[in-house]
Amino acid sequence: MEIRRAQTKDLELISELSEVWEKEDVTYGLKKNTTQYLQQYLNQELWVVTENEIVVGYLLGEVKSNNGLSVFKESDSLYFELEEIYVHPQYREQGFGTALLKRMIGEELTDRGIYRITVSTANKDWTKVMDFYNKNGFKTWTMTMFK
Repeated sequence: MEIRRAQTKDLELISELSEVWEKEDVTYGLKKNTTQYLQQYLNQELWVVTENEIVVGYLLGEVKSNNGLSVFKESDSLYFELEEIYVHPQYREQGFGTALLKRMIGEELTDRGIYRITVSTANKDWTKVMDFYNKNGFKTWTMTMFK
C-alpha cells in the first residue's frame, strides 16, 4: 500500500473511481467528479492510496479558516474539511480508507499545525459510515435528517 499526493496522471483514474461510487447509489445526490473538477484539488488536498501501483481509493478536501465554528476553539485558526473519501468496493475492509485518513490526520495536517477536521456525509448507510469515523476518533457534532 502506498499513499501519496495525486498527480495529473491520476485524475482520470480518480474520476473513474468516482463514477463507480456514483453507480453504487449509496450516497444521496452524488455525481461523478470530472477530471476538470478534480484538477483544482491538485493544488489543495487530493490524495490517492494504491495497491501494486493501482489507484484503489482517494481523499479530497480543503484547508479552511475557522470563522467561529462553535465546535472548535478560537485557537484553532485552520481546519480541514474532508469532502470525499472513497475506496473501491473490492478493496474495502482492508484498511485502505483508515490508512489514507490517518496519513492525512497524523502526518500531513498536524505537520502544518492543523488539528481539527470536519466531514459531512450523505451516505445512505450512515451507520456504517458513522462506525468508520468513530473508529478513527471522530465525534458527532450535528445531524441533518429528512423525510
